[in-house]
Amino acid sequence: MSDLSDELDANAEAFRLKWKQDLDDNLAALGADDKFVKSYRRIAALQALRTSLVVPLYGADVGAFFVEAQNDALTSHVFASFGAWRSSLKSLRSCIEDTFGALYFKDHPVELQLWEQGNFRLGFTATHKYFVDHPDLKLCKDGVSGLDAIKEEYATLSKAVHGSAKGFRMTESAAGLLLWNTQNSKLGAWETRHRKVLEGLCLLVVSLHASKLQGAAHASLRAVLGHAISSNRRNQLRDQLHVHIDAP
Repeated sequence: MSDLSDELDANAEAFRLKWKQDLDDNLAALGADDKFVKSYRRIAALQALRTSLVVPLYGADVGAFFVEAQNDALTSHVFASFGAWRSSLKSLRSCIEDTFGALYFKDHPVELQLWEQGNFRLGFTATHKYFVDHPDLKLCKDGVSGLDAIKEEYATLSKAVHGSAKGFRMTESAAGLLLWNTQNSKLGAWETRHRKVLEGLCLLVVSLHASKLQGAAHASLRAVLGHAISSNRRNQLRDQLHVHIDAP
């Protein structure tokens, strides 16, 4: 038995050295792509929302959900930078869930207490419907609230989380294990998911707080949001909610 243990220990050390080298190689292959510069700018928009709106208005307990959402987005960015695509997409779905948690529990302090006691579960479908019917979003049309995009992306990301579609598998055959890879097609697909999710979440937070972002209010926040919100959506926010987001 000791011979087997020694062999397993030697294999574990060889595996550790191999994955560390593969990690360095993957970072060198992927890390310099400008998609990661752009994704970091989008995460900075979440940071700006967090410091300018969410934590000051919601308080520390509820704001902690948004802090976790920002951490999820950053984790997705890091995992993608060395090609751990499925783990990255899992983190991106968690970003949606934690953002919903912050926005929902702001309005539901009793449910927050129940959640803290382990007696309440925040489901995506019911929470999404809550925001669809939210009175502060009644002026939003043509997807400007971000809810349509969030729903679509959540469904796609759920396939990655549950491994319910071959395209989201890391392994390519029954014979091979694969922690990560550097396929450009995977990078492009991840970047699309990241861009759409963060734009949708930023649109939702902005739409819920439109009255606080009109005129000259929060100029620095509105400037950073331009890196996460597309030109078409910026025009919609201006026309529908009178919120002016600067072009990047």
